[in-house]
Amino acid sequence: MDKIQITHLLRLQEASNQGKLVVFVGAGVSANSGVPTWKNLTDAFKQELPDDIQKETDVLKVAQIYKNTRDKKDYYTKIRKVLRDGNVAYNPIHNAILQLNPAHIITTNYDNLIEQAIQANYKQYDIIRQDSDLPDYRYPNKVVKMHGDFSADNIVLAEEDYYNYGRDFPLIRSFVTSLFTTNVVLFIGFSFDDLNLKVILNEIKTILDENMQRVYLLTDEHVDKEMHEYYEKKGINVVSITNPDDYIKEYGIDINPIETKKLNHPKGVNLYKQLHIIKFFDKNHNDDLLKILSEKLKKTETELNVIGVGLKYLFPKKYVEYWEFYYNGLRLGSSYFSKLAQKLKTISGKRQFVSLYPQKERIFLLQEAYANQVFNIDGINIITEKNFKKIHDSFSEKLSVDAFYELDIAKLYNEMKLLKTQGMSYNKKDLYLPYILCRLGQYYEAYLLYKELLPKFWDKKLYVLYFISIYNLYNIRHAIANEVWNKKDVDTDSIVKEIERFDLDVILRKLPIDNDIKQTFVDLITLRYFSEKSNDAEELSRKIHIQKKQADRGGGSINGNIYSLVSKFLQTYNFCVSNCIEFNNSYFYSLIKDTASGILLSHATKNNKIGGILEPTRIEELDSAHLFVLLFFVNSYDLSEMLKQYDINEIVIKDESVIEVEKLITNLYKSLFIEDRFNKPDFGVQIVSSIIENMVILLGKSKTALSQDATNRLYKIIHNLWSQPIFRSVSKHLHLMVEKNKPSKEMAVDLLDDLIKSTPYDAITFARVISKQLKENRLLFDKINDTSVLFNDTDGQLGMVLYNVLPLKVQKDYVEYVQNNSKRLLIYLIILKNLNIGVDNIETFEELLKKPEFTTGFKKEQLTGTCWILAGFRKSALYSNVHSIIDDFGKKHEQYKFYLDPIGYKDVDKIETLWLLRLEDSILKQLINNNIIKERIKKSILSGKLEEKEVNMLIKIL
Repeated sequence: MDKIQITHLLRLQEASNQGKLVVFVGAGVSANSGVPTWKNLTDAFKQELPDDIQKETDVLKVAQIYKNTRDKKDYYTKIRKVLRDGNVAYNPIHNAILQLNPAHIITTNYDNLIEQAIQANYKQYDIIRQDSDLPDYRYPNKVVKMHGDFSADNIVLAEEDYYNYGRDFPLIRSFVTSLFTTNVVLFIGFSFDDLNLKVILNEIKTILDENMQRVYLLTDEHVDKEMHEYYEKKGINVVSITNPDDYIKEYGIDINPIETKKLNHPKGVNLYKQLHIIKFFDKNHNDDLLKILSEKLKKTETELNVIGVGLKYLFPKKYVEYWEFYYNGLRLGSSYFSKLAQKLKTISGKRQFVSLYPQKERIFLLQEAYANQVFNIDGINIITEKNFKKIHDSFSEKLSVDAFYELDIAKLYNEMKLLKTQGMSYNKKDLYLPYILCRLGQYYEAYLLYKELLPKFWDKKLYVLYFISIYNLYNIRHAIANEVWNKKDVDTDSIVKEIERFDLDVILRKLPIDNDIKQTFVDLITLRYFSEKSNDAEELSRKIHIQKKQADRGGGSINGNIYSLVSKFLQTYNFCVSNCIEFNNSYFYSLIKDTASGILLSHATKNNKIGGILEPTRIEELDSAHLFVLLFFVNSYDLSEMLKQYDINEIVIKDESVIEVEKLITNLYKSLFIEDRFNKPDFGVQIVSSIIENMVILLGKSKTALSQDATNRLYKIIHNLWSQPIFRSVSKHLHLMVEKNKPSKEMAVDLLDDLIKSTPYDAITFARVISKQLKENRLLFDKINDTSVLFNDTDGQLGMVLYNVLPLKVQKDYVEYVQNNSKRLLIYLIILKNLNIGVDNIETFEELLKKPEFTTGFKKEQLTGTCWILAGFRKSALYSNVHSIIDDFGKKHEQYKFYLDPIGYKDVDKIETLWLLRLEDSILKQLINNNIIKERIKKSILSGKLEEKEVNMLIKIL
């Protein structure tokens, strides 16, 4: 084959792979859909023009004359009719263009055939039909209708259209011109004498001069040396593939005969084949894909059997039309596996396959497919229901770290003991122990193990394991320093400096690892492996958020964004954990956050059926995979904030997933309360505190309760771990769970006692729920020995909540304590009002009125609340002993005067919306008859400063 042509092919292929290819589509592409040519259009014009025009060869002039003799409507109607607008469909050439993944597509055609193909192939391109479309873009890729579009009635055809192009299409002209400076431009569907080609290239070359990149023109015509030189001087590389079948045969390029039969002209068939050659040309041709994959996978079989997204580097490009790694497998758009499936349906085909792939090799390929979660390729099942169990059971090895994610800490420690006693395996199993230690936060011990492993891996030429060990050390270097910073016998600075001397990039380049596998590690050290997933997850999470908004407005959610999002996380997790690779980086945490956000947003999306038929693609119930993400990877604070932000008050968990949660609780319970003290794991509570806190948060929102056994175990775990300060953040969420998952009466008292002793302010909300349970069971909370604990840190609010379940003596002591020791006026008044007790210590009451100590930033709201309560006291005989004192205070505050007689209050201009919020509905309804008050309420609602419940109350009254 011509070396120059091969160079051109490789350059176009490289541009396609790098997202730098711009395809310029001419009339020859549409002609294969039955769209008439310019000559046909010109001839149709001439039929309706005078005889002296019949010999005119200037097509622009003919079009101009016809345009001048017709009004705009007739002119466009004629063109549409001749060019069969709306009566033609896209053809296989359009699909072949899209398979090249062009960054942009420019076309001089007016039809919508490219748009049809884009929609059918689920591609994302903005369609630019006129200048005003350019600023309003959604996607990075564009289809530019350079000469207008039928739907916009702005086609460029007549002579004056070309003369005025710069005036009518300035933005499109500028955009198209800019593409020639930084991209590789390929012209297809143009002939050498095509007027559009000449006009476009002459204009662009005039504008850009030396800055114009060399463009490529695809043709099946023979071009001699002189013509090549002629076009090269014009900046055009001619890609002349006169006989595509020669390339197809020599390089084993698959062509779908069904697609070629759809094309109605030999030139169209050739163009279709040429585009496939550009896409699939491979200098190192090998026909047997499975053999290629098998050979590559065997090279790292003992060191790296899960490659995940890195599989794309193992597949020869000719077999990959596009690459999509989803949860259940791969989409390649390749005909290879469909042909293989057809072959295996016949007895002769099966025999041929078995002869090519003996049983051992077939099992190996199936195991690799299983390990990499490639259950099907292009919709063809590789791992089926029949062979799933057999392949699953063929793996004798189980990851030791799995016990951590089952919360079976006792089992995990036993596995660690076993690993410590075993010698070197010289395979991936040697990484299990240090990897587990990292999960347990024991980074220094992991560091010592990795240091021992490095020379042993090197000596045995286990370069993949060697590199993973170095990569992990580099990722945990700061965690090591944080863990042992206070140990006098460990020089943390030296450890960090020692590790940072590793230059991961240089080490990887020098290691004799297969280039296809090496590329996966390049992605790791550049964080592209994580960043691509993270960026995709961010975009998917954004789309799910938009879907939720649409559903809130009555629309529907009918795409698979949530499934794609969860799969992004699971693929990354599976790759890292299966290969004992550390995932301690910001992109992974960003991926986690976006995945969790997407799960919760999808679950919170309204269940609107489109047209009452199409089911929305939302998460109806959280399954084990969703809970896995939310329990083990999300920061508890972030989880709590997400639930608030998305206004999620209830979640639905699948019944089988609730059972999985109960298993986690049981495993952890057995690990904590193990009877054999010699086998009891001494693990730090920090490794499970966030997991338990997340469990409490989710169960607090769950529609389904745990079984009573699981409930009792979970509360016993919480009570047992309460002595650890790091664990106490769970106190903020514990009250959410006790409504549906009620603790036993004894445990309720113990938990309340725990909270009061450690986090009394958080105990208030918990006490509100538990006091109801105690009251229903006629039980008293009798663990209070010092009355001050009911008052201190909560300004008496804790005692107020528990008052009805306290022993009489404690109640009496509490009231006395409130009367004599209160420091904040509003809380003091609330306690008196709620407990319906009078003022015994007038001196304290008077002192508090003089120095109310309102919270900074809330003085206005708290003063209003104080005046409202005092006005109520003034009307009550219970507080007659302080009426005069209340009156003295009230003289200074208009709110007080208002609350004494809201209906009779005369200074309407002084009334604020804030005052109205505390009134009974019956009084408020009377007041809004006044237009001044009504308008003030409306302005407050529109201001956005009120809380949602306040707005709803006022709207209801209005």
